[in-house]
Amino acid sequence: MYLRSASYAHLIKSPTATCSSRALLRKKYIWQKQKTFASGLCTNHTILKLMLQVIVYAVWRERNGRIFSASSTPLSAVKRAVDRTIRDRLLSFPASDSRRSFLEVYFSCISSPI
Repeated sequence: MYLRSASYAHLIKSPTATCSSRALLRKKYIWQKQKTFASGLCTNHTILKLMLQVIVYAVWRERNGRIFSASSTPLSAVKRAVDRTIRDRLLSFPASDSRRSFLEVYFSCISSPI
């Protein structure tokens, strides 16, 4: 049990708040709201969906590293890897003449790297 709780300690600031918020996620209206949001084609929606995917993947990799190779990565390194992955992926989307590029929108939304 200690290994399980310790493996998420640096990723979750408040385990109590996270556990209490799980009850909220079970409510149907929140999932419906997320489904509606995720189906949007707006640039911001695309960036947020990509960010969610990259963060979930980074947490999954960190979890597997801790379980199977007993190694952990500092939070700052995980944040840098997430930011780098998001930037690389957004750079690969072609910009249209009528819209700002995804990377430009991402830079305008963040005050500093993650």
